[in-house]
Amino acid sequence: MAEGSALVDALRVDDTARLDEFSGSAAFVWATLHGIANVCPNFPQEQARLDKLDRIAQSKAQGSIKLFVEDLERNPKKQARLTADVQTIIATTGGCDSEALQEWQAGGRQLIDTHTQWLAASPESVVVNWPSPALLEPIEVSVEGRSRDAQGRQYLKLLLRNSSKTPVGVALSGKELRAGLCSDLTSTEVPITHQSYRATKLARIAPGESLHAKVTLSADCFEEDTTALMGTLILEASTGPEYRSIAVLGIRDLR
Repeated sequence: MAEGSALVDALRVDDTARLDEFSGSAAFVWATLHGIANVCPNFPQEQARLDKLDRIAQSKAQGSIKLFVEDLERNPKKQARLTADVQTIIATTGGCDSEALQEWQAGGRQLIDTHTQWLAASPESVVVNWPSPALLEPIEVSVEGRSRDAQGRQYLKLLLRNSSKTPVGVALSGKELRAGLCSDLTSTEVPITHQSYRATKLARIAPGESLHAKVTLSADCFEEDTTALMGTLILEASTGPEYRSIAVLGIRDLR
């Protein structure tokens, strides 16, 4: 996502469209996804993501994402630069049908969704557990504690509960997933992708049901007094894939 972040400042022009760096990055990435969809018919327009991000940004007095995007579309110089960036991304990833472009799409969606989540959160929610209670939907994520298996390897006991009225598929992204300092994690109950935001396997959770899962740390991982689980939860519902940032801090041994 470096392409979006590096160009944000150059794309600002007036106060009505001015955003902070992170919101500007999310807005530019959305505009890029929109541009890709105009070229590649198999890519959706992502309007629901823009609507949600704009609504939350305005409710937090963070400026208007839609005004930022409209400014991109009205300004010939900016539009030409965006069009060139879209063409470069499509070409360097191998074209509309390439897996690399689909991975770029997934990374863009993850950036937008997790920034939307961050905007909606109250500041104090980050101190102990992320996301805040208001954002624990449709899947509520908690860690009951840490234990050890018969081979002495550490594992975390996860509980994922579907509070919605529809089935939801879940997976953990292997990108930047960590338990403390350990990034070598496995699970038989919840799929963990291989350094990707695209899930090829999902664990299905029925409405009102829960999934208990063990996330096992590699035997080579350093043992800490307490640990934290940080990463991205991939959700697959009827509306398509969504992403949630998770960070559960201060995880201790089960007694």
